[in-house]
Amino acid sequence: MLRNTNRYGITVVLLSLVLVLGLLLPALLTPQTTKAQDDVYALIQIPSGGEATLKAAVEDVLNSGGSYAIVRCTSEQLTVLQGYTVIQSCPVSDECLANLTATLKSTLVSEAGFPSILVDPFGYQGIDSNTAGGPCFDWIDITATGTNTGIHCDDCGVTSIPIGFNFTFYGNTYTAIDISSNGFLGFSDNLTDFSNDCIPNAGSPNNAMFAFWDDLISTCTGADIFYQTFGSAPNRYCVVEWVNNRFFNDCLSPSLTFEAVLFEGSNNILFQYLNVTGSTRANGDSATVGIENSDGILGVQYSCNSPALSNSLALLFYMPPLDSRFRCPTNETPATLKVSPSMPNFVKPPQITLQYLNVNPQQASANQPVTITTNVVNNGDQASNYNVVLKINGQEEENRMVSVGPQATQPVKFTLTRAQPGTYAVDVSGQKGSFVISGKESTGGKPVNAGLIAFLVLGIVVIITVVSMVAFRRQA
Repeated sequence: MLRNTNRYGITVVLLSLVLVLGLLLPALLTPQTTKAQDDVYALIQIPSGGEATLKAAVEDVLNSGGSYAIVRCTSEQLTVLQGYTVIQSCPVSDECLANLTATLKSTLVSEAGFPSILVDPFGYQGIDSNTAGGPCFDWIDITATGTNTGIHCDDCGVTSIPIGFNFTFYGNTYTAIDISSNGFLGFSDNLTDFSNDCIPNAGSPNNAMFAFWDDLISTCTGADIFYQTFGSAPNRYCVVEWVNNRFFNDCLSPSLTFEAVLFEGSNNILFQYLNVTGSTRANGDSATVGIENSDGILGVQYSCNSPALSNSLALLFYMPPLDSRFRCPTNETPATLKVSPSMPNFVKPPQITLQYLNVNPQQASANQPVTITTNVVNNGDQASNYNVVLKINGQEEENRMVSVGPQATQPVKFTLTRAQPGTYAVDVSGQKGSFVISGKESTGGKPVNAGLIAFLVLGIVVIITVVSMVAFRRQA
């Protein structure tokens, strides 16, 4: 009876093991491609009112300013974003993020044709008194009425100077300003840095307005820095004036007199230059002129190490639209402006370019879809058509006629597959890229986990051996 019981128990154990193995093996043996690490960084143009939608549609918004954002998302999320223009994307890496940040800084061109300047994606723009619609030069002399800061030193400054009203700069509101001997204003940042950088630049100083950032001193005879607030709410303005400042260690160098004016309500920033002549350095060929946000990612640069400054120059930074009070009537129609008789004033013909080729994924399995995107950009003032041609390994794959409106961007997307492994060269109307097809076509199941199967089989063999030995001993 005992022998029969042992045999019955062994039979139950073996049947149970066979049943378990039968349930597990189909799942273990079904092939599946593993999910690729396909996250990308992307620079995206945001349509009006699309900020909240964007945050819900991607994994993370890394940087946002005005109508542009850098995001981290999956390739699938990037493909299905509706209403957004993908300017550039690349696989997640520090280099990719740095490149996108550089592109973000230089995406737009000022509506006013501001010389040597790129519009800040946050929304700031600039215009000078040499440009149609720019500000007038109207010097505000405060040497007799203003408060002397007492800055008579090298690489120094004063902090917490009252502005006299609430002033908003890059979305933050301040009531006090810091003043540097080196020709700039800041908000609680480094005032001693004498070595200028082109902006935007993440290095200190940030959160600043650079009227004439160079290695200046206010220790020579007649050199002072004043400040004064004028007017009544809501139209007050604060003036900071550098008078007869000179370059480091040289009291015989050309004296520099310039000022910065902050305006209540509009939060506009005006730089004016009364005396910046006598040498190319006095014209700014070792100085930085512009504004920059608190982390040095966004900024508007008028000039950097370029002799772009001159006497009686006014330079205004503002958030559009520009209030008519800041437009100088005498600048509305410069005498040097020449317009073709067949073209209305200020209307540029179509100017079509392709920008930012993106191939995703850059490595794919056989017959896996590969998406190739680009942007057709029209910098002219008239709509136009453009034929976008996609070539693979030099052979035309597809062409598509695209209509682009004035000052508009039209994204174009091609999707293709390849079964044969190898490297494929991509050419979209002269833009070059590539992708690689490797391995066999994926079938969508789970990968065979050989280690798990081997462990399971080994366990079954051990159990059967042990049970058999026990049963054999009892029978004996």
